[in-house]
Amino acid sequence: MFDNSNDVIQALNNGQIDGYLVDAPTAYVNVLIGQAKKGVVVGQFANTGEHFGLVFALGNPLVTCVNQAIAALKNDGTLASLQSQWLADLNYPVLQ
Repeated sequence: MFDNSNDVIQALNNGQIDGYLVDAPTAYVNVLIGQAKKGVVVGQFANTGEHFGLVFALGNPLVTCVNQAIAALKNDGTLASLQSQWLADLNYPVLQ
């Protein structure tokens, strides 16, 4: 067992494990910046749609404002523009 992702990457680099499973963007970054020395992304599971969220304390009055802001960014194309600018289009082989 490992306490955190840094310990997992260190175990891979030390030859204690042969691989680990993370989401595709995390794997991409681990390999891109060289954390996972000799790391290779072998594939990804079929994308069934990603969902992201924010967590607020129950009753937080900012929830409505944040939801409206996110909707506005989505509707005017800002989110799509940021995604294409900053997020790599990850197309690894799909694992069956």
